[in-house]
Amino acid sequence: MKEFLEAWLARTGSNQAQLSRASGVPQNVISRWLGDAPPRPSLKNLAKLAPAVGVPYEDLLRLCGYLPGPLSPQPDQRRQVMHETLDAWLNAVGAAYEAFFWQALTIQAQLVTDLIRGISRAALGLEQQPAEPAISTSESGPLACSCVFCRPGAAGPEGGPTDTLAILLALPLAV
Repeated sequence: MKEFLEAWLARTGSNQAQLSRASGVPQNVISRWLGDAPPRPSLKNLAKLAPAVGVPYEDLLRLCGYLPGPLSPQPDQRRQVMHETLDAWLNAVGAAYEAFFWQALTIQAQLVTDLIRGISRAALGLEQQPAEPAISTSESGPLACSCVFCRPGAAGPEGGPTDTLAILLALPLAV
């Protein structure tokens, strides 16, 4: 236990007082564990210590001789650092993608809204019709409107909209 605590304190740059505050184990107890003739830690103190040092409680029990068997394999520090670096990088890329996605979605929504407003204003005669009229003529029949407000192939007065429901739905967008 002494060697484990000394290595942990050196690796983390912590001292006994910081470990005591983090774990809730009294500092004088930690000091005795690090002394020349360390006593066997109590189960209660090991339970407090485990989360503070980031080691499973069962491993501390094995380390102090309460449980038989080998300790759990500890992760390679270099791999752990690489994993944390990769995780941070992926989080940053994900955040950038999310920001880009919402910005693109907002632009697309604005374009669709402008398009619908333009069509509804044109259908209501509030603005001049686009260069390519939605009304086509054929030699064999009357004017036929092909705009989104008319039924396909329906003949309206002068090619105007014949679907009243579509016009009513478009009115709020025209304003």
